[in-house]
Amino acid sequence: MKLSIATKSGRKLPAKGRAARPVLGVRICTWCRSKFQYDRHDQKQCSKECRTAFHNWRKRWALRIFDAVLEWRMFRRKGSFSKMCRIISDVIAERRDILKHGGKTKPTQKKESKPTPLRRKQAS
Repeated sequence: MKLSIATKSGRKLPAKGRAARPVLGVRICTWCRSKFQYDRHDQKQCSKECRTAFHNWRKRWALRIFDAVLEWRMFRRKGSFSKMCRIISDVIAERRDILKHGGKTKPTQKKESKPTPLRRKQAS
């Protein structure tokens, strides 16, 4: 009788001598765009690092996009559609930067400039 070994995460590893999962095909990683052989039908990234990086990137942008869409659709504030389009343009630009570097480097973040306070003219 062969037993499985449980890891810290609770995932069971096959006992020694047991066959590995068969390779189902070849895909392109959604993060680094490299080809990899997948063994699960829902696998989209080539490694744990790519999966984590892609998830964190998506999570970081999701709240900003959601807030912009909500402001545009619910509150109908002036300029909210333009704000939403700017956010989406930033997402696309950052994604292009990531793909240009193969997903291996952190993207350069755009520094947001703070508005400068208005100064009064001094009476002479």
